[in-house]
Amino acid sequence: MAPPVILAVRSYIPQEATSYPQESQSIIDRWEVVSDQQQALHPAFEQLGSKNGATSTPPTTTRLRKLDPIILSKVIVSVSTTQYGRVLCFAFSDGTIQFRDRFTMDEIYHEPNSDSIIHPSQVGFQWTDNTPCLQVAFSPTNCSFTQISEDSTIKWNRLHYPMMDLNGALQDADLKMIRVALTVALSSIVGQQGSFDDVLAIARPFAQTPDFASAWVKELVNMLKIAVDYSEAGHHDQLVKNIPLQQCLGVISHLSFRGDFKPRSHSGKFAMLALGIRSVFLVITVASNSPMLGVKEKLTPLDDPDVVDAVTGCIEWGFSLLAWLTNALFELVDDPDIAAMLGDQKRFSELAKYLESKNDASLQLLLCSSTRGFLSGLCRRLQHIEQVSTRAAQYSELRIQQQQQQDAAAGAGAVPTRAPHPALSEAYQRMERVVASALVKVPEFERLLAELSSDIQSAYHKTFSGIPLAKVKPQQGTMTDQQQQQLNEQFAKKAQAHCELDMVLGRNPPPCFREIVLKLFTVTLPAFRNQTDPAKLYFAKHKLLEVDDNPTILARKKAAGQYVDVFKRVEIVVNPRSKQTLNTWDEGLFPDDDLTTSAKLGSIINNHSSSNSNGVKPALGSGVSEEHGMGSYRTAITGTWTGIGDASRPQWRRCVRCASVVGDMFTSKPGYHFVLSQQRKCVCGASWGTVPRGT
Repeated sequence: MAPPVILAVRSYIPQEATSYPQESQSIIDRWEVVSDQQQALHPAFEQLGSKNGATSTPPTTTRLRKLDPIILSKVIVSVSTTQYGRVLCFAFSDGTIQFRDRFTMDEIYHEPNSDSIIHPSQVGFQWTDNTPCLQVAFSPTNCSFTQISEDSTIKWNRLHYPMMDLNGALQDADLKMIRVALTVALSSIVGQQGSFDDVLAIARPFAQTPDFASAWVKELVNMLKIAVDYSEAGHHDQLVKNIPLQQCLGVISHLSFRGDFKPRSHSGKFAMLALGIRSVFLVITVASNSPMLGVKEKLTPLDDPDVVDAVTGCIEWGFSLLAWLTNALFELVDDPDIAAMLGDQKRFSELAKYLESKNDASLQLLLCSSTRGFLSGLCRRLQHIEQVSTRAAQYSELRIQQQQQQDAAAGAGAVPTRAPHPALSEAYQRMERVVASALVKVPEFERLLAELSSDIQSAYHKTFSGIPLAKVKPQQGTMTDQQQQQLNEQFAKKAQAHCELDMVLGRNPPPCFREIVLKLFTVTLPAFRNQTDPAKLYFAKHKLLEVDDNPTILARKKAAGQYVDVFKRVEIVVNPRSKQTLNTWDEGLFPDDDLTTSAKLGSIINNHSSSNSNGVKPALGSGVSEEHGMGSYRTAITGTWTGIGDASRPQWRRCVRCASVVGDMFTSKPGYHFVLSQQRKCVCGASWGTVPRGT
């Protein structure tokens, strides 16, 4: 273990009125804390006893050992540590950055190095702009920093890849090093559940590169050993608590996001729906099973009518998802191309590409064990809410009958008794209407998922159980039966995890799935169709899911200002924005060679919310620069910024990464406040920013 080091920085700034040239410089003084060993005494001293019988030992002395100073011809304005204290970051007044080894003080990360990649600057990334500054603060990933400029404005500086500015095609080797560098940068913060939006800002220009997002997520899963195989998981709690998997889906969703009211890609739609299922499951679980603290009576959040309305929106979203999913599967059953691929083993490898061309993620949601687990958990929660709704309706009817009897016994002149908690009764009545209007029977759909899971487990076991006995040989000696069995299980788990990861990333299912999908399309789904109304499923509207790809429908929603609250799962309609505002938001948000969502979002919001009625932007009295969207970046880092925009206008929360919307900001009701407070982050794992409604 290396001894502690005390570091002090002395900077010298030359005076202007001097008769000889001088240069600025900084001296880094270091002292190493050294503990001297105890002096060894002669054994004869041990025979000398003290008066009270106690023995004395010489104390350990600690001293400071001066190390050689480091002299730099720049003015240091900030010093921070990274890589768990092994690397020092020095920021200079001219806007440049240096990384130095904590032990040797040698400069690192300034030369290309493809053998040992620790920082993106080793593979060609450079800082966007070196602007003179007074102070610097690094992000948790050390891939960007904020700086206070000499004019007291705050500016955000990030890494970028200069080769992308040349519009040249990158080689596969370069892309691989870029993915590794981004993975290393992301891995330092994934386990801490911190913000990594600056890493996504760096990766955003590569989003148009084919298969970049899937290859990057695959690299991330393999490096961090993120669990993606839940084919044998008996309970869905571990799946829901898998935060790294949520963040991987968030990365896929972000890199496929093209702006408000723009169609998503196949992978983006899959990730968005998977994250939505997880979010709805969590909201229903928290509202159903969590007692409210600080309340004298034994109450749950479902005793609050606002919570009941929020849960009603979530179950309506869940029923709509099952209906959309069922109808999409029925359309695939009737597709002759799908039938031809399932009938021919050689053509089965074309299935994933064909589904991607149709932008259909329904089959992928069923075949992936993780999303199938989400769907199974959602079905259980929907059935639980159905039971709650039934009991509430029965209780309401009983109370009404009792009140009628009491009023009849009191006589005609008595004042009718008012029903207790009318708002709560009305909320449960709305829930009951949503449950009654469901187009798909949830227990039947859950049985379909259970049967599919059983078939997949059998296929995995049949395919991977005997392979290691023939192909894997022990390196030393003869293995026992128990060791061989353990080796077989490890091989099977790795093979299953590889197949599951490929399906999550939109690759083709393994060949052993052909019989499973064929049975699903020829036996299971036709039998399930007999229990539904295909006509109602086909003509059903799914506004809450936001899966529409039709440009006409998206343009109509854009003109009407229709959004979906990702917490309550209800539609929010704001005043239609002007044509200039709409074009700025949708077309200026995602240029191919500009910043990511979180950076550009803050810039556009500042541009619109800081203008007065005449369209003239006032001076930035807060010192926040609009150029690089510092506002949204600060939100992503701290998660507490609420000072953006006009405070007199109604506010809502928007995700700094995927631009999702939450309408409710604060509430004084304990039950609703408890459930709302659990939504500290967006469904994609990013932070919230508070902005005026409609922006």
